[in-house]
Amino acid sequence: MANAESRVFLQGGSVVDGTGAEAFRADVLVEDGMIAGVFRDGADSAVAENAKVIDASGMIVAPGFIDMHSHSDLALFRPEGVGVKLQQGITTELLGQDGLSVAPLSKEDHEEWQGRLSGLLGEEPRDWTWETVSEYFDAIDAIPPELNACYLLPHGPIRAAVVGNDDVPTTPEDRKKMGAMIQRGMDAGAVGFSTGLIYPPCSYADREELADLNRYAAEAGGFFVVHMRNESHRVLDSFEEMRWVSEKSGCPLHVSHLKVAGLPNRELWPDLLAAIDDARAQGLDVTFDQYPYAAGSTMLDALLPKWVHSGGVEQILERLGNPDTRQRIFDELTTPESSGASENMYARSGPEGVMVTWVKSDENAWVIGKDLQEIADGMGEPPAVALMDLLLEERLAATMISFWGKEEDILPAMRHPAGLACTDGIYGPHPHPRLGGAFPRILGEFVRERQVLSLPEAIARMTSKSAARLGLSDRGVIAAGKAADITVFDPDTVESRATYEEPLRPPRGIEYVLVNGRLAIERGKPTDVRSGKVLGPGR
Repeated sequence: MANAESRVFLQGGSVVDGTGAEAFRADVLVEDGMIAGVFRDGADSAVAENAKVIDASGMIVAPGFIDMHSHSDLALFRPEGVGVKLQQGITTELLGQDGLSVAPLSKEDHEEWQGRLSGLLGEEPRDWTWETVSEYFDAIDAIPPELNACYLLPHGPIRAAVVGNDDVPTTPEDRKKMGAMIQRGMDAGAVGFSTGLIYPPCSYADREELADLNRYAAEAGGFFVVHMRNESHRVLDSFEEMRWVSEKSGCPLHVSHLKVAGLPNRELWPDLLAAIDDARAQGLDVTFDQYPYAAGSTMLDALLPKWVHSGGVEQILERLGNPDTRQRIFDELTTPESSGASENMYARSGPEGVMVTWVKSDENAWVIGKDLQEIADGMGEPPAVALMDLLLEERLAATMISFWGKEEDILPAMRHPAGLACTDGIYGPHPHPRLGGAFPRILGEFVRERQVLSLPEAIARMTSKSAARLGLSDRGVIAAGKAADITVFDPDTVESRATYEEPLRPPRGIEYVLVNGRLAIERGKPTDVRSGKVLGPGR
């Protein structure tokens, strides 16, 4: 008979099974990484023999949560791992977001992309040993990771491999080469294709390029994930562009971190949700993810105008050091967003609404946790000048939080049937609180306290609906024969304790987490068990 290492018996809990059904009292047996039985009338005592018995009375037994927008692509390799995700009940993450990730990527391009991605993904491991998507997956499985990972093929490295980092159009032949790379990545087990249309070189693509590339993902059964070209005053145009790409390519559409950013643009929220409803009513497969905050986080250089990024890191740094181009950058940053078609994140948030969360050098560590106005006051310069100087000194290796709206505006999207949950968390010494707090915040504040969602519906969005979007038929539901990714939490106490001031405070109420049948969190603490793996077609 199997031993307690491979057998876990969850006794007396209320099962919220992920389907959207109401909770029911049941015992759950886990054996050899699978859910071996769900006993609504209580299990015979013999079932628990040679098993680790966990008293789940008073707690919710749910499928493991799925983070639909993660930046753990390299954090998985860190010695400290990604416990901040496990502690909020997450058992699977979707990597490769925003068209910016680490495979496929030739060794010749590693140094360039390590510098480019360090603000978003960190720097671990310092020596990448892979080039292909398959090799990257093998490297993850060899760790092994603390939780499961799915992967999106990133547009940026694929485009750069064919046409470089310049702002140039692609030819049909270029797109065939890029498509072949997408095809190989999908064959290796990727679940879809991603782009970030505010991040060069992705932002240089037109809709025809995106449609052509997404045909390859669609043919392999994948879906298209996009950080839209504009999330503020042109958000409706941006969604219509992505709708056109999805219709033209036949590829299902998933919009990253849905938002309408900028207080002057709040009135566009109803129109955006109506546009999503219309697309779905016309038969288009559209979903989106959302984090439960009205502030975002990304690389600090995302504040720079699009043209500054052309050519890659060295050319960006050259422009930041050139008096003529610095003046042009200053003028564009300080121009109100409504005056042009491009998104102006700097003007949208203002210097008081941009907090620096990480820089690479020790010399500038004093800026972490301060907003750009405070940093500018410390430097004795205007905020836009301080921004350019800081990016130049850090060689772009810096991240930020940008405050873009009011929390009440996100509630209708949170209720929308196409919505799924995410953290979009970026690692660092002073991260956005969503890195470790997004999922318990939904359960504590938006389910228990504010009743924006019912508990079964919130769990379904975090589990079965996300699993369906990823094509994971063996996860996301508590049922016999499913993989044993399970989260057990106290519905009366679960909450996020992370704040903007103290973003690394762990949540409360997440008591047990099983990843592929093994206890990764026990009584709220990590066990150092690493039982995750790469998930995807054929893996």
